[in-house]
Amino acid sequence: MVDHIKLFSDIIQIQTVNDHEAELADYLSSYFAGTPAEVTKVTFAPGRDSLVVKLGELQNPDKVLVFSGHGDTVDFGDLSKWTYPPLSAHIEGDTIFGRGANDMKGGLAALFAAALELVAEDFDFGHNQLKLFMTVGEETGEYGAHQLVEAGFLDDVTALILGEPRANFEIGYTNKGVIDYKVTVTGKSAHSSRPDLGDNALEKALVIIQDIQTYFTKYDTVENPVLGKLTNVISVINSGTQVNQVPDLAYFMGNTRTIPETPNQQIFADLQALVDQYDNAELEIIYPAEPLPVQPVSAFTKLAQAKIQAVSGQPGTLIAGAGANEGSEFIQAKGKFPILIFGPSAFDNSHAVNESNSLKIYEQAVEIYKQIAVEYLA
Repeated sequence: MVDHIKLFSDIIQIQTVNDHEAELADYLSSYFAGTPAEVTKVTFAPGRDSLVVKLGELQNPDKVLVFSGHGDTVDFGDLSKWTYPPLSAHIEGDTIFGRGANDMKGGLAALFAAALELVAEDFDFGHNQLKLFMTVGEETGEYGAHQLVEAGFLDDVTALILGEPRANFEIGYTNKGVIDYKVTVTGKSAHSSRPDLGDNALEKALVIIQDIQTYFTKYDTVENPVLGKLTNVISVINSGTQVNQVPDLAYFMGNTRTIPETPNQQIFADLQALVDQYDNAELEIIYPAEPLPVQPVSAFTKLAQAKIQAVSGQPGTLIAGAGANEGSEFIQAKGKFPILIFGPSAFDNSHAVNESNSLKIYEQAVEIYKQIAVEYLA
């Protein structure tokens, strides 16, 4: 049987800060050597491989359950503030420390550990299939998930669990979309004592910001009953290098969280039209993700809730999320299937210094995932 704790510890120790997921793909795929599993690596860029593992019926399965998680993590931040090195996977009592322990190497390890339990037990999949995904680039753009959708790896899926951390095994079943955008404005520099000889790029940028803020007020009365309203935040402004010089370049960045009632494509078009009204201004959409629509409560949802209750005592409460995740990419697949988002999380410390998780909750996740797979695919 697979050592669950070793698996979790090992993948924390593999450095995947916004890159290098190929090493993690190699490590995870090694567990399936000598088994009937079909293992595929999907290269996004050098050193960046997503992993797809198929177990059970490989040709025209009746049901296909996906266990999915991303392998990348965010940066360590200030190393001097870490109690234990972020790649040490240090264990203190029930707590394991390390970058990604919560988001989301805990969920990734639990999903793979559950599948490996089935392999070790020679589970009979019948005419059904379990797919395992380890994706690249979730933290910076969901590149791997998008690539798997485009390559057709989700065409036959009937249900999917995304192992993102959720407190108390709450189940995310809808979330807002996201649009990160940047507007760059060029002007003409001049001495600040003669502004009439220049063209102040910062002043232009501030006018565009005001227009964008006014534009978004049109959505003040538009609300999703679960997700609430669209939000927009201007989060970065940059211009100028010297106080006595008219700036010839300025840019600002914004972050919009969309709802199904405010489609991303409409926001793109409206922002483009607004910026096009100004000479020497350019809009760039840096990162878009569609909102995950509110999903109906399916038989698969009820199955997951029952297993969560049986193993952890938690009810598997359905929740909405303000943040985006790879579910926004997976809904672009050909078929329509339930996407449930839940994974082990003991502390609200994703992306934080001293990121950590509970080994007890992690082990509960392994058992929950395993029991769901057994009942759904038997």
